[in-house]
Amino acid sequence: MKAMNVNTLLGAVTWEMIEPVEGKFDFSELDKVVLGARREGLHLVLLWFGSFKNALSTYAPGWLKKDVIRFPRVHIKDENGRLKTIELVSPFNQNAWAADSKARDRSSGATKAFNSPVPDDLLSYLRSQEKLHPMFTKPWPSFQDASSQRQNTSWESVFGTGIAAEEIFMVNAFSSCISRVAAAGRAEPGIPLYTKTWLKFDDPCVLEIAGIQLGNGKPAVAGSGAKAGVYSSGGPVPHALDIWNFHTVQSGTLDYISPDLYLHNYDWVCCQYRYKNNPLFIPEQKADLAGARRIWLAYGSHGAIGCSIHGIDTVNMDAKGQEAWTRSYVLLNSMSCYIPEVQAERPDSMFGFFFVSMTLASQRIRTNSVRRSTTVRWKLLSRGPSCLATLHLVTVSSFIRVNIGFC
Repeated sequence: MKAMNVNTLLGAVTWEMIEPVEGKFDFSELDKVVLGARREGLHLVLLWFGSFKNALSTYAPGWLKKDVIRFPRVHIKDENGRLKTIELVSPFNQNAWAADSKARDRSSGATKAFNSPVPDDLLSYLRSQEKLHPMFTKPWPSFQDASSQRQNTSWESVFGTGIAAEEIFMVNAFSSCISRVAAAGRAEPGIPLYTKTWLKFDDPCVLEIAGIQLGNGKPAVAGSGAKAGVYSSGGPVPHALDIWNFHTVQSGTLDYISPDLYLHNYDWVCCQYRYKNNPLFIPEQKADLAGARRIWLAYGSHGAIGCSIHGIDTVNMDAKGQEAWTRSYVLLNSMSCYIPEVQAERPDSMFGFFFVSMTLASQRIRTNSVRRSTTVRWKLLSRGPSCLATLHLVTVSSFIRVNIGFC
């Protein structure tokens, strides 16, 4: 890791590892990770695999999995309308909230909640916002006006029937549950908290799947599906950000929300997760050559605080891939004394971009208070795919530019 100039590691910590027996905690493996990172001078981000991971309770301890009375599971309807139980602890269960401190759940507790009014504080928050996320208003274009005129505020009355309404109901349940767990963590001082999400595969216009083998019209599993209950729904995908923000970031239980970025358009996803000034952190992305260049867009134009390769310690990366990521991290490290200051004080004075294709291309980068930049890249003047970042310093005439593949 250090040879690649990596300065931060993301390490998984599972509930079953920490609490193998209820009430008895084993921190020995976690201690090794913390001490190892400290010894090597690396920052450490812990990934808590608790009640939920990809909409399943895979990493919950055995004692919880065996006790379906105290920790009831989610019940869903399959494609034939038959009720079935899945290995997912119901987010409506208060025992799960305290212990951990697919479309709609159809357990008795969830059904009771679905037939109850939408919480007043959530409705008030959504109505009071100057603008809601455009992906939220797409299925409910007149939500703010229409919801304020309704006397019946049941989930079905406010959001209608169908899978979109059921998904929003579960978004509220999961975000509320995670907020309660995170609030318990807030009782201990010192570390930022965030959550990350699996993006849905719905709009082909925001996907980058050229060269990826398709099956049944869909890409590999990382692209997931479009339908709630097929993809790992309930998380903070773009159309759910307003509700997740209400329960977590606005309430102070989480600091930010992050995307796993594999098959979607890189710039589009970065824009979504800067919504309402959310700090951009990409905890998972492909460890390919293109990814090593795309991070310059995240850092330069979207103010990213970090971009992480998924499974960097196990991924089968060839020499070219390792060299590309090492080169990017070396250059980022060389600018580490400037980037945070410019991002915080003069975010419009920094931009980044990348080219992947060897063909002729012209690309408008950014219009800001300093200059209008249009980059034209000619195959004859640049060898292979390229990336660049420019920072404007305190004086108008002072710039720092770092690049790969430009003359």
